Amino acid sequence: MAVEYADDVSVVRDGQVVLKEQDKHSLRPKAELLADRSRALWRTLQIWLTPAVNCSACKRFLLVTNNPVSTPIASMLKAQSADGGPSPDAIVRSLRAVGGSRPKSRSQVQSIIDDVLNRSDNELARLVARIEVVEARNQREDRAELADALSLDPRLDPGITLEALLGWLTNTLLECWRAGRPGMISRAACIAQRREIEDALARRRLLPKPAREVPVAPDDRARASTRPFVHHLTRIDADEDDVLQAIDHFIQFNIEKNRLASDGEIADREWRDRGERLKQRWLNIKRQAKRDYEGRPPEHIGIKILERSTYDHLEPIGSEPCRELYMTSGHYHRLADDDQIWWHPDYRPRSEK
Repeated sequence: MAVEYADDVSVVRDGQVVLKEQDKHSLRPKAELLADRSRALWRTLQIWLTPAVNCSACKRFLLVTNNPVSTPIASMLKAQSADGGPSPDAIVRSLRAVGGSRPKSRSQVQSIIDDVLNRSDNELARLVARIEVVEARNQREDRAELADALSLDPRLDPGITLEALLGWLTNTLLECWRAGRPGMISRAACIAQRREIEDALARRRLLPKPAREVPVAPDDRARASTRPFVHHLTRIDADEDDVLQAIDHFIQFNIEKNRLASDGEIADREWRDRGERLKQRWLNIKRQAKRDYEGRPPEHIGIKILERSTYDHLEPIGSEPCRELYMTSGHYHRLADDDQIWWHPDYRPRSEK
């Protein structure tokens, strides 16, 4: 695809232009952009009749407008491909009838019209037969059709993918023009960029939300304060700040784990494997803390185990890094809630008693 190269937009294949597009847009919703004697219509025909433009390799000429087409000639061009639509010869006769209605006019438009009508009927008919009038439709419908044409993954919000892809197209074209190169983008580059965008969006879906986007309701906080993981904290006389943070992290972890699991993005097996990795890490921390602080009160050792486990470690989720502390700290407290880990070095779970 090329922009402002062979035309407003063009498609180049094997070094030859196979499609040309002229865009006619207006901010006035009722403007007749393609009126029978409009400069937009006749100047477009004049450009496309230029020998260097109207080559045999170019099979399609698109006349794109953001307003509905209602004028006679433009309507004929739009309808010619339909069953029962006007023939190219009939459209040429209409062009000559309109163009010759003011033969003595010296306007700039009439000069363009005269130049167009100087061509033979056969030459005009060959061009007319390849013209397609395209009306811009509802933006939502256009985007849905474009997303379908690009085979965008519907699970990743095609609207976001399209916005990112259009942004990349704009930046790429600007870089080309600033470097003095034609604004050309290959289909392969477009597909590669689409895949890169979708891969990035897929990775984002695997990641939990930032902590500020996972609010904790007061009622949930009150209910969590009586759970077993809080009792594990009271056994080591944890500070109030540690307890409050543990409660929030526990709730936030459960919210995000449920969201990621329900979306099917992270399999249950990965959560189990992650829990096992955290348990093994906790076990090593507990052993080391008992050696490092031998002779200290068990509550002091328990605080050190808690700190080393939950204060700054960020356990990955699957193959993706996870930078939200609550997803690791909260997972630890979830394990403590199930009596799979604990902080007091002398504690023994019921299953071991």
